[in-house]
Amino acid sequence: MKFSRISILLIVAVLCMTTSCKKEGSFNPKEKIVAVYQQETSVSNGQTSTVEKYKAEEWIWEGKLLKEMISYNTDGSVYGRQILSYKGGRLVKVADESGETYTEYTYKSGKLIKITMVSEGEEMFAADVEHEGGNISKMKMSIDIPDSMTAKFAERSLSMVMPQQLASILVPTLTVTQRTNRMDKQSMAISINFTYTDKNLTKMAVVVSGFTLMTVNCTYDDMRNPMQGCFALLSPASLSKNNIVETKTGGMINSMEGLPLPDNQKCTYTYNTSDFPETMTTTVTVTEDDVTTTTTSTTYYEYGE
Repeated sequence: MKFSRISILLIVAVLCMTTSCKKEGSFNPKEKIVAVYQQETSVSNGQTSTVEKYKAEEWIWEGKLLKEMISYNTDGSVYGRQILSYKGGRLVKVADESGETYTEYTYKSGKLIKITMVSEGEEMFAADVEHEGGNISKMKMSIDIPDSMTAKFAERSLSMVMPQQLASILVPTLTVTQRTNRMDKQSMAISINFTYTDKNLTKMAVVVSGFTLMTVNCTYDDMRNPMQGCFALLSPASLSKNNIVETKTGGMINSMEGLPLPDNQKCTYTYNTSDFPETMTTTVTVTEDDVTTTTTSTTYYEYGE
C-alpha cells in the first residue's frame, strides 16, 4: 500500500495528538471537579458526633487547565490555597499562596523523573521517579522535615507528593527519628515501589533501608475516575483509571510499637450518568485504649466546565 505525503503527515499528526493526550503531568478529565463537599459522623462509646456537610475544596479551571485548589475549614474559612503552573500543558509547579512552600515537577521524554518540595528556602522532599511498562514504578526519596514545621503541616504538604496513607506513617516516624537522633536526611534510604493491574495501582510497598516497612494493597471498581492524571495530588487515584473500593495495609508497621497503625478502608460510591462518582462513602473503625470509634465519611463531587 502506498501513502501520499499528505496521508503520512496526517498519520504523524494523529500519533502526536495521541501521545500528547497521554503525557505525564497533563490533567484534562472528561468531567472536571469544581467543588468537593464532605460530611462525617463518628460513634464512640455510644456517643455520636456529626460534622454537617460543608464545602471542603474548590477547584478553579481556566479552560482545560486546573489553576487553583482552595481548601476550606468546616466554618467556611480558607484553610489553604494551591496555585498550579504549567509549561506546554504539563504541570511543573504547585505553590501555596505565600509562594514559600512549593513543589516542582521535572520531566524527560514525556515522563516525570523528579519531584522536589521546598519550604521556606529549604528542600524538605525530593524523589527520583522510575518507570516500567509506561507506568511510574518507583520513587526513591529523601525527606528532611524542618524542626519549625508542625507534624500536621508536614503531613498535609507531603500528601501532595505521595499517597496520604504513606504520609500519615512516614511523618511521625521521621519526625521522631530526626529530632531524637539528629538524623541526616541522606542516612535513611526510602523508596516506594508500585505494582499495577489493568491500569490500576494495586500495590504500594514502602521500603526503608532495605526493609519493607509497609504495604498498601488496593482494589477498584470498573467506573471512570475523575482524578486520573492529577499529579498535584499524587495518590493511587491519580495513577489509576478506576476508583478505589478497598485498601489493606500490611508489613512490619503492624508489629512495631510506638508507631500509628494505618487503617484499612472500604469505599462505596454512587455515580452520575457518565459513570463518574457523585459520592464516596468510607467507614473506618479504630480502637485505642479499649475505646472503639467508628467514623463514616461521605464525599460529594460537583462537576462543571
